[in-house]
Amino acid sequence: MCMIENESSDSRHEFTDTQLPESMTPERILEPSAERAATRIEAWYPLLEPRLAKCLTDPNVVLTLSDARARTETYFKEPEPGDESEFHKLSLVSEADGIRFETSRIPGKSTLMINIENLAGYKNVSETTRLPGIPTFDPAESWEGVRKWQEASVAGVNAAAERGEYPAEIRNEKKDRHTVLGVMKGYPDAAIISMI
Repeated sequence: MCMIENESSDSRHEFTDTQLPESMTPERILEPSAERAATRIEAWYPLLEPRLAKCLTDPNVVLTLSDARARTETYFKEPEPGDESEFHKLSLVSEADGIRFETSRIPGKSTLMINIENLAGYKNVSETTRLPGIPTFDPAESWEGVRKWQEASVAGVNAAAERGEYPAEIRNEKKDRHTVLGVMKGYPDAAIISMI
């Protein structure tokens, strides 16, 4: 669990390894909240240098930090050495809220991708979609549960399509993954269907 205590401009961080952050217990998961996103951004912005911290105010990142989305990404061109470790340090703090930041380099380009995932966001998008075959995500299953949920969702969309629950014209080999990715990103069901 992470504790942040503001003492004027000084912040202290204490870390312990927990399976599921206390803030992610089922009784504490709330509806998406702009105020919650603002609180997180205010707490986490000083943990990164401004060049990197500005990504926290990207609209898609704000939606993810508000628990409205399960996943999003943002990119930095011409990253500097050490940028990945800065996001790793942020993730050590943010995982207390069930949010993680992961980085990867884009092959052949000088670009760093920051992937942001939110356990409460997975729960919320899985409960709000009405697309056939998408099961509800239980945040108590933590990050290992995310992978299982994604696999179950892909299988569920395929099974639903085989039963004719999706329009025949979208029965292509990538419809399952695109559908699940659209749900994870919090897109409206009509937009996902239109896209696939």
